[in-house]
This record gives sequence, structure tokens and C-alpha cells, in this order.
Amino acid sequence: MSASSTRCFSIAPDSIVKFSYDVGAKASEELLCPVGSASAVYPYALETGGYFPSLFESLPPAGESVTVKDVQLAPSNPDMIANIPFDALSQSGLNLDELKIGQELFLQNGMKAAIVEKSDASIKIDANPPLSRLKDLTMEVSTEQILERTSPFEKTGTLSSWTTATWSDPKYETATFAGGCFWGVELAFQRQEGVIATKVGYTQGKGHSPSYEAVCSGTTGHTEGIQVVFDNSVVSYEDLCNLLVERLGDNVFKKNQVGNDMGTQYRSGIYPHNEEQKKTALEVIEAIGGDVKTEVVDATDFFDGEPYHQQYLMKGGQSAKKDSKETIRCYG
Repeated sequence: MSASSTRCFSIAPDSIVKFSYDVGAKASEELLCPVGSASAVYPYALETGGYFPSLFESLPPAGESVTVKDVQLAPSNPDMIANIPFDALSQSGLNLDELKIGQELFLQNGMKAAIVEKSDASIKIDANPPLSRLKDLTMEVSTEQILERTSPFEKTGTLSSWTTATWSDPKYETATFAGGCFWGVELAFQRQEGVIATKVGYTQGKGHSPSYEAVCSGTTGHTEGIQVVFDNSVVSYEDLCNLLVERLGDNVFKKNQVGNDMGTQYRSGIYPHNEEQKKTALEVIEAIGGDVKTEVVDATDFFDGEPYHQQYLMKGGQSAKKDSKETIRCYG
């Protein structure tokens, strides 16, 4: 059955929606399939940890399909778009005649921006994520499964309800980790088969609803964390713990540090949600040997990070395809 792009039914908050999508051949070519093949099936956390903002109000009931127009693959901030007169580029060393639409430029602050328009006197550049620049896409979406939470939870501020979630199918579980800057850790888990939803945030600290700036100040005691919902019939909790350990490498022996990032907000940890997860986490840490600094502490309040940080590297154009081996670059 086909439906219009207007939602005509209700999905409970924090549901997991499994859907397939097709953005068409032209868009697939432009996207280079950054989140998988154009018709792949992608599980999805509604309004938290999801991939396509424009689908929030467009998902059809299970077993139905919908055509979504004007698809937004990533948010666009107008403050990241600017017109630059050629006069201002006279000392840049650029050959103004050779500048082309689509060309990427490196800005003085290290960011990349694409030329999106060019006239006889100026260029317009856009430093938003590449996915945000794809316009007027039409997507065919089919909903295959809707998995809702069964445990009651009253959401307060930005407190994550995944922490105490019990999903309607017992094969789904929540796991919480920390491994330094949460951008790269999230992308690593996005690529893992069996991980069906991810989001970043702040955990293991004091105070309510901390901001990124407060956490980075080191005064709240929170660490940059990631929560995942996974299918334990596809990937085990032990596998996820080992994924974190493999990504950390020798950083498991460093306190409050991962790579060049130092401070309590960058400490690494495994935060089990039940006794079974805790037993597994301790066994994984014990198997490493030596003076491991990666902590194993019971999961506690997890505060969702700002939308800007969610799926940051994927929105910046890095591949989130399952089992992708592409090097993860911890910048946009």
C-alpha cells in the first residue's frame, strides 16, 4: 500500500522502527551510499539516534510504504553559508577563474566548505555537512517493524529513556560505553552488524542536563558516552565490549585520556545495565591484563547530547555502512 508523506498514525517516543528506503539512482550516485546501499534495510530510533530528520513525520504504519518528498538528510545551519566577494579572495592564492561549483575549500579555521554558487563577482560557500546539500530528493520508504519500549519512563529534560528501557522484544538490549571523543566511537558502533540505533551524550557525572560546554570544563564529572540498542541474536554484548577495547588500544591503560584528548570527560568506560552485562564487562577487562584504567561502573543517568553531535561524522560524509573498513577520521 502506498501513502502520502503526511503521518496518519502515532509511534511511541523512543520506539525502534525498522524500515527500508530507496532514494533513487541519481541520489545514490551523489551520496556514494554513505549509510549503505540505497535500498538497504536500516533500523532506526525514532527522534533519538536516527539518521534522516525528514522521516520523523513521514513513517507509515508497519507493512505500508510512503513517498517522502523534499527529503532532508542532514540539518543545514544558515550561519554556515556565506557569500565571498572575489576582492576578499585576492590574497588567497586561488585561481578565481578555475573555481567550480562543488569544489571544496579549506577555511582558515580548518573547516571545509563547498562552493555552491558562483557569479562574476563572488562565490557562495557552504560549510554544512555534505549530506545537507542534497536538495529536492524523493525517498520511497517502507516500514517493516515497530519495536516499542514496554518499561514505563517519564522523560525529564534530556534524560535518556534508553537507560531503563525494556524493549518489547527481549532480543533487543541497551548498552552504554565511553571511549574518548564520542564522534568516532559512535561511528564505530554504527558500523557494527546488530547495532540498530546509537546516540551520544553525557554520563557518570553530577548534576542534571549538562551541556557540552559544561562537560568539557571538567566540572561536572561526566564523560562523553554513547548508548546503543543492539540485537543480541546478531551481536553479543561481549562483542560490543571487545569493539570498544579494540578501538581504545593502549588507551585502556591511560586514566582520563584517549589519544591526545585529556580530562575526565574523555575517560573510557563500560557501563553495564544488569548483572549479566557486568559479569561480561569484567571478564573482558580482566582478559586484557595489566593496570587497565577503563572503568566498569553500573549504568546511571545518561543525558542526550545536543542534536549537533548526533551521528556527527556520518552527517559529515563518513561511511556508516555495516562492516565498513574505511578509516574513521575524528572530525567532520
